[in-house]
Amino acid sequence: MMKIGIVGADAFAWKNVQNWKSKVRNAILDILHGLPIEILNNEVGGNYEIAKLWTEGRESEIIVISGHCPVGKERWYCVDCNDFDDNFDKPGFVWDNLRHRFVKIYDAGGVDSLVEVEACALNLKTEILKPEVKQWEDYVTDGNGCEIRGTVRDNMKGQVFRRKGYKSRNFEIVDSIPPKPNGVLYDIEPVLAEGSELTEGIFSGLCLKYSSWHGKPSFDLETTVKHSEQDAKRLGETESQSGRPLRLEKNKEGTWLIYDWGWRVRIDSVISWRVVNRSGGTWTLEQIWKAKKEGLQVVIG
Repeated sequence: MMKIGIVGADAFAWKNVQNWKSKVRNAILDILHGLPIEILNNEVGGNYEIAKLWTEGRESEIIVISGHCPVGKERWYCVDCNDFDDNFDKPGFVWDNLRHRFVKIYDAGGVDSLVEVEACALNLKTEILKPEVKQWEDYVTDGNGCEIRGTVRDNMKGQVFRRKGYKSRNFEIVDSIPPKPNGVLYDIEPVLAEGSELTEGIFSGLCLKYSSWHGKPSFDLETTVKHSEQDAKRLGETESQSGRPLRLEKNKEGTWLIYDWGWRVRIDSVISWRVVNRSGGTWTLEQIWKAKKEGLQVVIG
């Protein structure tokens, strides 16, 4: 049994990527017919017939996992017509399930919604792990329905009722993915911005535009640096780094970009950069890595 988790950004994060639905669908199809990550990151092709051929006869061996992102309005989608049909659950509607297959998704759910559509189109089993409330932490109430804040260690002893938020849902996805080679998680994210040289002013502008309300950068920054002649003999001409940027630091050697995992890059050596969106899917991917399971990211510009 192979479990393939596919998560990523909601529809609003993709607004600056042209034909994003087509590109994300193609990436999902490429994942489902087993293309390696190197191809996914550079040449997202997407071929329904190949994906169908690869999965045909293996429907009982593959389970697709996703998180049913609750952004937008939940509506019925006809997989065979490639369109929403708001009449599906109304009285008098006749469902011809021999010709039309329906799945209920959120119309701005982004990657999660498209995963459910493509899995249905390929007749694959799905394990859809839904949040129960639209917030990061769980929503906890007492017997009278009053919200309880803070840590509740024993639900029964405290006589509380807990509804699953995004964080618990994401942990549930992590727990559902078995170790390699029987499980893998993919996070599909858009490129938000890109450029060549990186200066203090450009970095400050990126932080202002793509930071969360508390001022912490809420994006990943991929940088390609060109090494000096002396370092190139040992490290190669160029090198790429990726992660969440924390801050800039100065010393007598220059100005350095500090990443959250401890690596640093001198900004005047950067020859290209791109900002990659961070979603709940990215957070889930990081938890997969912490659990020592297989996780990969697909970035689409």
